[in-house]
Amino acid sequence: MSTTPCIIHADLFRLLEDLSGSGINDQMLDGDQLAMFTDEEADFREALGQARALCAACPMLESCLFAAVTDHAVKGIVAGTTETDRERIRSSLGLAPFAEEDTDIYLMVRRTYDEVDAEKVAAMTAAGQLTQVEMAEELGCSTRTIRRKQRSSCNVRRRPRRNPLTPKKVLSTAEQLLPWF
Repeated sequence: MSTTPCIIHADLFRLLEDLSGSGINDQMLDGDQLAMFTDEEADFREALGQARALCAACPMLESCLFAAVTDHAVKGIVAGTTETDRERIRSSLGLAPFAEEDTDIYLMVRRTYDEVDAEKVAAMTAAGQLTQVEMAEELGCSTRTIRRKQRSSCNVRRRPRRNPLTPKKVLSTAEQLLPWF
């Protein structure tokens, strides 16, 4: 199994996170404006271009982009896209923005979905004394896990999506929205 460019060039992706942390973001650098960039802004633009080129050649591009757009909120550059890019793609696909607690998977919080007892969640929900956040804290899992267990415990059949999203559909949307993609 080969290693992906984001692992091989982790220092580049960390640099982008550090520059983003200092207040520089892709929205400041949109378009080909004839603006004077500070050294940090110029560094960010150059590093972003390098990261996008590396991601474009990655064999995991399609699946990486799909996960970042549909599964969980991700910070930094993923599949050559910024957070703003992914928000545009989500919006174009008709997906709601991620809730703040949906970042737990990216932050590598221990995945406890299978370890949490659905009956216990159902009992706690029926008691109505705790919020989802409080239940998650008590059970040592994420609020997303609580919501999943609550949905799976009710016997309501959900209406399937008319056109389920596929990695190819997400990639196609990115290609249409992002001129550099």
